Amino acid sequence: MIKRTVNVPSSDNIEIQYYIRDSDTGPDRQLDYPVHVHDYLEFYYLIEGDVSFMVDNTIYPLKPGDAVFCRPNEIHHCIRHSDRPHLHACFWFMSENDFLLGSFLRDRHANGNLLSPPSDEKRSAIRDSVTELGMTGGKDTLLEFSRLILLLDMWRGCLSRGTAESELPGQLRLILDDISKNLPEIRSISYLTGKYYVSPSQLRRLFTTHLGTTPKAYIERRRLAYSRILLKSGMRVTDACIASGFPDLSNYIRLFRTNFGITPSEYRRGILNTEPNKYK
Repeated sequence: MIKRTVNVPSSDNIEIQYYIRDSDTGPDRQLDYPVHVHDYLEFYYLIEGDVSFMVDNTIYPLKPGDAVFCRPNEIHHCIRHSDRPHLHACFWFMSENDFLLGSFLRDRHANGNLLSPPSDEKRSAIRDSVTELGMTGGKDTLLEFSRLILLLDMWRGCLSRGTAESELPGQLRLILDDISKNLPEIRSISYLTGKYYVSPSQLRRLFTTHLGTTPKAYIERRRLAYSRILLKSGMRVTDACIASGFPDLSNYIRLFRTNFGITPSEYRRGILNTEPNKYK
């Protein structure tokens, strides 16, 4: 006889939002995916398509069945390489519950943020779970929740596995590292063009070719992400604006509201936008 007692740690309210795009129809077929950040643990799952996924300064080339997870305030976006159908799913876990999510939120892994199933059997099981979710959604909350937790557990089994990250040109890697280390001091693109002996058009081409975004947009989103970390630590709005490199407070507040749906002061007070798919 096997006798076991299972104690599940008490938890705050756990909200999970997701969408599954499993057909190539609808008005957003050519939807753009700009660099963005948010407060939640995100899982992006590729069903079909020719894409890579950037998290911070790392790019992961994906094949169908792969997933990528993004921690709160990690800058990320999907990079489409062609007009092939882009079928995928996104899941947002709106909780910092260590019991459920600690393996993703707390630990660092050998393969970074990539979740690549170790076998065809595991890849097929994950695909089936996503398909079942698409059929279950909104009909049976308990069944829907149990399938989401099962999916989470299967992804946990993919940690520390997977392929290597995509190699970036050496010059671009140096530029990205420079931006990460010296973000507040970079007042304009000329800082980078002068330091690395590239023209503005060459710099733009490097970013658009390999990152799918412009230097200006990339730096702006990194500033916003860094300012959110400072605000969450309790820093005043004006100080967070200056420390993250924004030259103008009113422009910073406008950009923050445009990107996150709330003001910096509201974010500092703990108010969150509960619609992660609207973060840009």
